[in-house]
Amino acid sequence: ANSHQAAVERDLRAALEKPEPSLLRGALVLARLDMPELEVDAYEERIGRLAGEFVATLGPDPAAVPPADRLVKLNDFFFRENGFHGARFDYGNRANSRLPEVLDDREGIPIMLCMLYMEIGRRGGLDLVGLPRPGHFVVGLRPAPDGPLTVIDVFDGGVTLDEPQTAALPPASPRDMIFRMLNN
Repeated sequence: ANSHQAAVERDLRAALEKPEPSLLRGALVLARLDMPELEVDAYEERIGRLAGEFVATLGPDPAAVPPADRLVKLNDFFFRENGFHGARFDYGNRANSRLPEVLDDREGIPIMLCMLYMEIGRRGGLDLVGLPRPGHFVVGLRPAPDGPLTVIDVFDGGVTLDEPQTAALPPASPRDMIFRMLNN
């Protein structure tokens, strides 16, 4: 058991210590604590295919689609077409905190849904960041390089929140998000 945990810790450090830390890989490696047989690469590929399906909805020139329109398409794709939703009735179930099971069940806690939403949306050119509110993780979208963040509650179906104080929070780094996932 200790060698398994040591291997997970080593792989987690490797994912997070790169110049561009991989939150996706980190979250999948973290799931290996409870799912030792998990094929991390297979889930990375699966999420890549899902992101590719989203990018395809943006048409031949995704960069030409304004960020607000891309956000509408992301919400349609993520929530309506793929059925992702917040775990409301069995919130504390550990499956809601493990990325592979969130992907399989389409249900999860806020930080896991946010992480997956960010991963898919970023591949569609959206500047998305995680915002660590106390007790409830949300996503920020920066529609313009110097513009204010739009705060999105992924757990609540992608609703936009009017929360200037949340938009002013510093975005969470991949390392911050992994530590928060570990604490969950």
